[in-house]
Amino acid sequence: MRDLEKERAEILTQPLSPEGAWIHHYTKKRVSPSGFVGWYQYAKWQANEPIFARKPKQYKKRMREKEAGINQNPVKDQHIGRMWSSTGLGCEDAVRRTYED
Repeated sequence: MRDLEKERAEILTQPLSPEGAWIHHYTKKRVSPSGFVGWYQYAKWQANEPIFARKPKQYKKRMREKEAGINQNPVKDQHIGRMWSSTGLGCEDAVRRTYED
């Protein structure tokens, strides 16, 4: 029992997220050419200060590499993944791992 109390005390002292950061949920509406309306909810890390590394999509990364003076400044938010959708797509593993951690 004492081991569990000690483990609980250690867990409670560990930071759950980066300093000044939290998980933010936002909803997107997408309309397909056939007229179907889908709702998707995503999660992202949000912070008061720019602390997250930039992770551009591959095609944008190639474009930036060709340009002189690549922008490597940190950003205030970082995409985690989809939480749910009206189309039946479930929660992504990255979101589950973030909430478990």
